[in-house]
Amino acid sequence: MIEKMRPYSSMILEPVGKKLSFINPDYISIAAFIAAILAGFYFYNGLLILGIIFTLLNGFLDVLDGKVARARPKINGTGLFIDHTLDRLCDMAIIIGISLSPYCPPYLGVILIFLTFIISYLGTLGIVLDVGKISGGLVSRADRVSMFVISAILQLNFDKLYGRYIFEWCIIVMCILSLITIFQRFFQILRGIDDN
Repeated sequence: MIEKMRPYSSMILEPVGKKLSFINPDYISIAAFIAAILAGFYFYNGLLILGIIFTLLNGFLDVLDGKVARARPKINGTGLFIDHTLDRLCDMAIIIGISLSPYCPPYLGVILIFLTFIISYLGTLGIVLDVGKISGGLVSRADRVSMFVISAILQLNFDKLYGRYIFEWCIIVMCILSLITIFQRFFQILRGIDDN
């Protein structure tokens, strides 16, 4: 969903990426990971405003590292590997923080982490099977980050809805959307496989 806004964010962030191209993008990826750990820590402790700030910082740095990498003369495989791996760890850090917080039962976080990893796995599997990078579907990483922020803002203001915390509803909705995304990517890969 949010991925459709990528061209607009690119218009703003590509010039920033060019100006910052002297910075190794791996350092930006590491900074994004530190921001995600802090976001998870603050969500875990019920400090939602700080959790929101560091989740937004994580999302911004995650986009920025790619823009900086593309502005450099050469994109290397090591950087792609580090970025992709840290993105998964960022997801895990934030989801664990939320699911261990007072606002969400841990089992929902475990389910969402599992589904998130399957989505990522299918995206990579498309490349291995010569189908291309599979990034479609209802939920991307940008969508998850946005939903965490929106849910935290709602949690600050509304507490519970139908007996459940807003964060709990967020994780439930994200699990459902993630499951749909898995099926979308699965069938996208199946249609693209050439067995001849």
